[in-house]
Formats: sequence, C-alpha cells, structure tokens
Amino acid sequence: MLICKIVRVLAAWYSTQTCSVKWGGVTSLRFRSGNGAKQGGVISPYLFARYKRELLGSVRNTGIGCFVRDVCMNILAYADDIVVLAPSWHALQSLLNVT
Repeated sequence: MLICKIVRVLAAWYSTQTCSVKWGGVTSLRFRSGNGAKQGGVISPYLFARYKRELLGSVRNTGIGCFVRDVCMNILAYADDIVVLAPSWHALQSLLNVT
C-alpha cells in the first residue's frame, strides 16, 4: 500500500516538472520535461541507479559486443558515464535499440 502511494507521488512529481536553459546569461522560458530525473533531487541518484541497473543487464544479455577471449564486452559504466562497445555500426544500433 505504501509503495503504491510513493509511486503515485513520484508520478505526479515527475509528470509536472519543468525546466529552463541558461546560456550566455540569458534564461529561456520554462518548458515541460517529460524525461529524466531531477538534477539535484534527493531521490534522483536512486532512480537513476535503478534504471541503469536494468539497462545494463538488458544490454549485457544480448551477447552482442566485442569479445576479449571468450568474454563479451558491450557496455561499461561508472557513475553517470556509459560507454557502449560494438564491432560494427549495425551491432551498435542493435545495442542502442535495447530498452
């Protein structure tokens, strides 16, 4: 029951988020943001880690990548940096299509 309430709160929080862009001292009008976790949000690192864990597992399980001996290397990640490795652009596209 508590989990359902938390999910509803997060859904409401993220469905109404807006942002703006500041460049060269000029700030844009606010616009809705439909993707991503709020930067600096208390729960954002947890949400990103949860998303990243599932994404890394999905890509790893494809078996598409660069093989070093008998080990398939296709995705490397540290914090919020992610590198995707593939032997061709076709293979890279297949990895990028993983959701």
